[in-house]
Amino acid sequence: MKRWIKLFFTIGLVLGVIMWCFSLGLSAREIPIEKKLVSFDFENIELEDAIRLISIKAGIDVLIEPGIKGKVTARFEKPVPVLYALSAILSPYGFTYSREGNIIRVMKKPLQLKKRTFTLKYALAQDII
Repeated sequence: MKRWIKLFFTIGLVLGVIMWCFSLGLSAREIPIEKKLVSFDFENIELEDAIRLISIKAGIDVLIEPGIKGKVTARFEKPVPVLYALSAILSPYGFTYSREGNIIRVMKKPLQLKKRTFTLKYALAQDII
C-alpha cells in the first residue's frame, strides 16, 4: 500500500513539474508590443523615470537617448496600448519613439526641414553665383 502511495505521489510530482514547465513556456512566448497594455498613475515624476516604469510594467526594452528631460503627470486607469501611452507622455515635450526590432528608442523629434522656392526679380545670374 505504501508503495502505491509513493508511486502516485512521484507520478503526480513529475506531472506537476512538467505542467509547470509547460506553462512557463506558454507564458514566455513574446506578446507583440502593439498588444501589450499598461495602466499607471504618475504625478509630477521625471519623464525618464516614467519611461522606465512603463518599460518594466510592459516587459519591453527601452533605450532612452540623452537629453530626455521633463516632469510628467499622467493617469491611465484603464489599460491602454503601451505605444499609445509612450506617445501620449512624450509628444508634449517634443520627443518621440521609434521601434528597432524589439527595442523602443526614445529620442527628440527630428527637425523637419521645409523646402521653399523663391523667384528672384531684377537679379543677374552672375550676381547670384
